[in-house]
Amino acid sequence: PIVSGLSDEETRRIKKLLLKKRDMATIRAEIKKEAAEKEVAKKEAAKKAAAERDAAEKAAAERGAAEKATMKKVIIGLVSGFIILFALIFSASSSNNSKYYIKEKAGVLEIWQGRYAPLGEERMISLPGVPLPELINAVYSKSEVFPLIFNYYVDKADAILGMSETPDYVAIKSYLNEALLFATTGDLSKKAYSRLNNIKFNDLMYKAGVAESRGAISDLDEAMRYLNKALLLKVDAGKSDVVKQKVESIKEQKAEMIEAQMAEESTGAASGKSDVVEQKIEPTKKQSAEITAPMIEKSTDFVSAESDVVESQQKNKVQR
Repeated sequence: PIVSGLSDEETRRIKKLLLKKRDMATIRAEIKKEAAEKEVAKKEAAKKAAAERDAAEKAAAERGAAEKATMKKVIIGLVSGFIILFALIFSASSSNNSKYYIKEKAGVLEIWQGRYAPLGEERMISLPGVPLPELINAVYSKSEVFPLIFNYYVDKADAILGMSETPDYVAIKSYLNEALLFATTGDLSKKAYSRLNNIKFNDLMYKAGVAESRGAISDLDEAMRYLNKALLLKVDAGKSDVVKQKVESIKEQKAEMIEAQMAEESTGAASGKSDVVEQKIEPTKKQSAEITAPMIEKSTDFVSAESDVVESQQKNKVQR
């Protein structure tokens, strides 16, 4: 064989070329043709490779997009599931937290409230002295148990108010403010505020009385300030009338004091004028005395001198 290591087809092609009688022009043309065919084949191969590469990249991109979409769906599913689970827990917790229970321990009524959790409960308050209901329900609502707590604090405030003539108003107000936290209706709030206003009213009236007793005009003004504050409180008509009468009484006292003060000032002014006149007269008397004294002294000297002359004349006559 002339050549070896080639495929049968390539070997036949080369033999065919060797056996073929050709001139140089034909050979050159065939070489160019073969080179052109190779170039075309090379371009086709490059084009095919580029197409395959684009297809592979596109497939990879599609696979990546599909994977991302799948992951996104998984994440959305997980988040949705978590939200649903949280909503269920929140709903169950809110529902449990809105449940109240009445229990009895050693004869004392206790109110329990559901925890802010799907399950469980905890003691809210003990109400010693509050009678137990004849029939205890399994579950109570807020509107059913809060009035019990409200009345418990109001009763404690009323008990302190009736204990002595000088009750502890600080403790009373503390109990009433606690009661307001459990006032579920407007009537209950009004009940507590009415008591608070009465306490404030008594306090203001006491301060007004103390200020009035001091007696000065500035003290009466202070008493009026307390009374005006008392008039702003929502109390019964009888108490408002008492305040109004007190206001008129203090106004009259103040007017009398101002009138007396003005009269005293006018009297003082008149006495001051007389003192000025006396002070003016005194210097005049002193000046007159100062002027008259030398004249009296001079006249006395003159009289004594004259008497001396007379005596000397008489002595001369006797000697003769």
